[in-house]
Amino acid sequence: MESVHYYFDESGEKGFLDPNFSASDIGLIAGIALPARLVSTFDSEISQILSRLDTREIVKAHAVELFRDGKNLGIKDELLNFLKNRGEWLLIYEAIYPLGLYKNEKTTQELISKYKPNNPKIKTSKNENKLRIYTALLSGIIIKLDELCLIEGSHDVRMISDQIDVGILREALITLDYLKQDVHVQKMSGFDPCTGQIVRGSVKSKVTGFDTKVKHVSDLKIENSISNLSIAADIVSNTLYRHLKSEIGKRSFLRLHSRKAVDQFILKDRIAFVGDDYIMDTLEWR
Repeated sequence: MESVHYYFDESGEKGFLDPNFSASDIGLIAGIALPARLVSTFDSEISQILSRLDTREIVKAHAVELFRDGKNLGIKDELLNFLKNRGEWLLIYEAIYPLGLYKNEKTTQELISKYKPNNPKIKTSKNENKLRIYTALLSGIIIKLDELCLIEGSHDVRMISDQIDVGILREALITLDYLKQDVHVQKMSGFDPCTGQIVRGSVKSKVTGFDTKVKHVSDLKIENSISNLSIAADIVSNTLYRHLKSEIGKRSFLRLHSRKAVDQFILKDRIAFVGDDYIMDTLEWR
């Protein structure tokens, strides 16, 4: 069965959540999704455009460096117009307001604390694990790739980026495992003052009301590879990030996955999973 390839890159915020983000800060992962049979053809077609880039004095071929001070803008426009008119691929992205995500996580923790017993028998650690923005972005991307696998009749996904470390790879696999579960189990430990011993247990939870379970992806591989397609994905991600930042500056309210958010974006007709009812836009609104 044919696999789905997803060439991606990130733009904006991606570190740990904290309350110091501004209301207009966003994090984004975006990329090019296509079936395996088309990878070679796409790469060859894109190489004909990117081969004309002026890369003198550029150490790494990233969008920020390639187009600094107005350099190579003609090549960028040519690539984007090619992608606009080229079928058989989809632009899949996930964007987040870190401040909104922080507030949502804080509210969740406050609700959990509110219903904890006042004097619990077992003393657990009060240190909370910080959520990384990148992990939240990966969750959204994997859920959307799962839907694409349903459309393509595939169970295998290869995610390819020009820069990814072992920690991010591990987080992606943990995220996939979490999203495949109906019931989520969190292992915990605590101190029992009566016995003077460490005790261990687990907490089970289940999300209802909307479906975020991964049902179709059984094999997820993440690779670090520099290619024409990964460079193109970097350019797409950077261009979409700048577009969304510009749109945010024009209005006080913007749902990041709404049609209004991308209506003026050059690749709007290639974007999958756009709509005004995207649940994460509601949960993570700033």
